[in-house]
Amino acid sequence: MLSETAGPVRRTVRYLAAHLPGVGIVATCAAMVAMLSYQLNWDYLWQDELDSIIAADGIRRHILPIWPSGFEYWKSELYSASIAVIGALTNSDIASYRMFSVVLFGATVLLFGFVLAPMAMPGRRGLQFITTFLFAVAPIEGQFARDVRMYQMVQFFVVLVAILLARALARPTTRRVALAMATVVCMYLAHEVSFAVLPIIPWRCSPGLGGRGPATGAGGFSVVWLRASSASRCCWLS
Repeated sequence: MLSETAGPVRRTVRYLAAHLPGVGIVATCAAMVAMLSYQLNWDYLWQDELDSIIAADGIRRHILPIWPSGFEYWKSELYSASIAVIGALTNSDIASYRMFSVVLFGATVLLFGFVLAPMAMPGRRGLQFITTFLFAVAPIEGQFARDVRMYQMVQFFVVLVAILLARALARPTTRRVALAMATVVCMYLAHEVSFAVLPIIPWRCSPGLGGRGPATGAGGFSVVWLRASSASRCCWLS
């Protein structure tokens, strides 16, 4: 009986050892999502969160983000529309609004760890895990991952745009370029200030401007892109 169970146990241990960085990324993501999901109704709503909720309520009533005062809140239309749908399904439950941001946070961490980090640091699996861990547990990440605001959606799209643009520049095809540009539009509709990261493209990816070109600079481009996006995010959150 013991010999029958020893085989699967050994295989499981060998698998976990061989995929330890990936297991670590999933475990880090799961732990952070669980922690951020605790008592989502406890925090009070601050002014900007109320702005988003009122805009979403306006979309549900008028299709446009109109406040009761008549002011049209044309900012982060994609996020406002998303929580308008969530509010309609959950009767404007605050915890559901916040859970949406937490889910986006988890998706961002997984994208970062399993796609962007390997592009930037190919073959260095330990460093990929360490970088993802530090990214996930950064205090500013936890602070804004629970907000009823667009910031986590913006960061998700910035990471996704970095991945898709790097791939499109490395091996351009109509489908890749179209998908990257569609994601850029979504990033803009999440928050227009996200366009502050776009000037990094010609600087990093054009050989004539000091870059290494799209074919060989995808990984380095991803790192610089993420660095620029983090800086711009801190600026508009301050």
